[in-house]
Amino acid sequence: MSFKDSKVVIIGAGNVGSTTAYSIINQGLCEELVLIDVNRDKAYAEALDMRHSVYFMNRNISIHAGDYSDCADADVAIITASAPMPKDSSNRLDMLAPSMNIMKSIVEGVMA
Repeated sequence: MSFKDSKVVIIGAGNVGSTTAYSIINQGLCEELVLIDVNRDKAYAEALDMRHSVYFMNRNISIHAGDYSDCADADVAIITASAPMPKDSSNRLDMLAPSMNIMKSIVEGVMA
């Protein structure tokens, strides 16, 4: 796979997804980057912020918010989405069961 023609989709535009996207942009690892989130406004805002930052990095990367249909021709799909950590817990295992349900729905959407 050539970086020049590659497309990366990140599902989950929270802190981990946004940081992953920024790292990919900073290293120039793809030509197109798509952010997908259940909160479409969040994905759009993150993509817009990153699109603005590209002008200062000397990168030629197309960045936008999208949906699962963008996965059809993606070279890489990165899933960073999870259930939020319960406020009364500091144990990451507490978010495992709800995250499994989220992951199942995401994988079904990506594979469709």
